[in-house]
Amino acid sequence: MTLKRRRRCRYCRELFNPDHRVGDRQKVCSTRDCQRMRKLQNCRDWRAREAPVIKRERLARRRAPQKGTLNLKVVRDEWGWKTEVLIRELSILTDRSRRDEYIGIELGKQRLSLILSGRVARDESVGFRVPP
Repeated sequence: MTLKRRRRCRYCRELFNPDHRVGDRQKVCSTRDCQRMRKLQNCRDWRAREAPVIKRERLARRRAPQKGTLNLKVVRDEWGWKTEVLIRELSILTDRSRRDEYIGIELGKQRLSLILSGRVARDESVGFRVPP
């Protein structure tokens, strides 16, 4: 039988007996606070190590054309950048109007009818307001 060598915990600096299944790899004691600190540090290290990969994947997802969408790179190549800008601006306006209609539905049927009929003025500071 070999004697277990006691080690100092990396966080609380207390002596502990490492688990025999882990061996020399165990650096932290089994107290809840030390294990939480170890987990936080491992997560920080992983995020720092994987940041470029995560960024690359996020950009690839944004660039990938989704089903039913228009690939603006193809538009730019075929018809030029002015057409691409026009399509982008129209899609932004469409998204805004769709969002505004949804807000109207949330606020009630009367509000929706006012929005769709055009009798509600848009006020950027407070959202929608009914003119006097």
